[in-house]
Amino acid sequence: MREPIDSPDKPPEKNRAAAELGRRGGLKGGAMRAARMTPEKRAESARLAAQARWSRIRGAAEELEDTDQEYGPIVFTLLPDEAAYITQTTVAGRGGLQSFQRGLQRQLSEGNTVTLDDAGLGLLMKYISRYGGGGFQARLRHAFGRSLRELLGFDLD
Repeated sequence: MREPIDSPDKPPEKNRAAAELGRRGGLKGGAMRAARMTPEKRAESARLAAQARWSRIRGAAEELEDTDQEYGPIVFTLLPDEAAYITQTTVAGRGGLQSFQRGLQRQLSEGNTVTLDDAGLGLLMKYISRYGGGGFQARLRHAFGRSLRELLGFDLD
C-alpha cells in the first residue's frame, strides 16, 4: 500500500527556490500596492488593520468581563523596564484611570509585582482595549504586554 503524499504526522516538503521567489514577490507587492494607493486608501487600509488587531484584544477583554467565574488575584511580575512605564509617569487628575495608575505605582514602589483582583484585571483590560493608543494606555500595553501574552496566549499588537 502506498503512503499518502501529505501524511498528518509529516508536513509536506517545500521547494526552497519556489519559497524564495514567493518571498521576493511578497516583499515587493506590499510596497507596490501602497505606492499605487491614494493617501485616503492607505489611511483606510491602516485603519482596518488596526481595527482587526484591536478586535482580538477587545474580544479577550469582553470574554473576561462576561464570565461569572472568579479568577482570584493575579500576580504580574514586571521587568524593571516594564515597571518604569508605570512608575516614571506623573499622575494628574482624579479620574478612574488616574486612581488605577496611582494604585499601580503604589504597588510598584514596593517591588516589581502587581497583584490585581478580578475588578483590577477588568480595569486593566478596559484601559488597554477601549481607550486610545496614546498616553498612559499605551504605557499600560507596554508594561503588561508580555505578561498578558503569557496569560491570554496571543499578542496585543
